[in-house]
Amino acid sequence: MKRHEAIVPLSHDHHQALRFATAMQKKAAPTKRALQSLEEKLEDAKRTYEIELVPHFAHEEEILFPVARGYSKELDEMIDSIIEEHRIIKEAFLTITEGNLEDNLDRIGKLVEKHVRTEERELFQKIQEVVPDEKLREIIGKIIPVK
Repeated sequence: MKRHEAIVPLSHDHHQALRFATAMQKKAAPTKRALQSLEEKLEDAKRTYEIELVPHFAHEEEILFPVARGYSKELDEMIDSIIEEHRIIKEAFLTITEGNLEDNLDRIGKLVEKHVRTEERELFQKIQEVVPDEKLREIIGKIIPVK
């Protein structure tokens, strides 16, 4: 299903987030980003979190989700679950240096990848199915890709 114009900027963010997520994982293909030292990956993760993920989560939670709520119990439950995933991802970033850094980066990569795929394959599809077009049109231009 083609993305609604209001949601396209979030999908663009997701593309970047997936590149980050796969590079942080232990199973990563040998790209330049994936071959960074652990210290470089840590700095990359901190930068990505602050510059990309924090604003992205805010766009979803403060702009998209309020418009999408109330049209379907299933969608409302999906939104609640996604917000909980945001909390878990934030906590993983805030505790990234506690314990084994390589394992923590791998965990963050897996969390972000799963989260993005859930939003793209399930949440955004459901939003486009149940939220009226005119409601989504109200937020066009309010969500700007973070990168």
